[in-house]
Amino acid sequence: MRTFYVLVTLAAAAAAQTPFSHRTHLALKLECGTCHAAALTSTRLEDNLLPAREVCLKCHKTAVIASPAATNLARFNHQLHLKMQIACDTCHREGARAQMAGCIVCHNKIEPPDSCEFCHPKGAALKPESHTPDFLDTHTTGSFDKAACAVCHGRRFTCMGCH
Repeated sequence: MRTFYVLVTLAAAAAAQTPFSHRTHLALKLECGTCHAAALTSTRLEDNLLPAREVCLKCHKTAVIASPAATNLARFNHQLHLKMQIACDTCHREGARAQMAGCIVCHNKIEPPDSCEFCHPKGAALKPESHTPDFLDTHTTGSFDKAACAVCHGRRFTCMGCH
């Protein structure tokens, strides 16, 4: 009976935990490097920039850290961007994962799809979730944002180029 009680208590505690929020932590005026110290010297996208449990325990009595799925889809040098005094939230809006649309704001000489391999390894799975098997038949229904297409298909992209 005691084992059942412990399992129920642990399950209840896990369910009661609040998901991690960058917004909450940024509201406390924490610097990104406080938790993500490895980003200050990171030169590869593959580097694990998540804080160690010990870092979280400096402020929190208990901490459960969930690791996001690994994404080795682009070459990226955090250290270089920080040396250029580009603030973390320039690319990571409210702590979210950086999006390619943000990259091409500064790297505007990049013209996909001809230059994808400047940053992405050859053969990388870059197709977004929206491109389901029936995408060619359904992509013009509902809201359609041609500018969003340019992120992958280039600024010279035209609908007539495919249709």
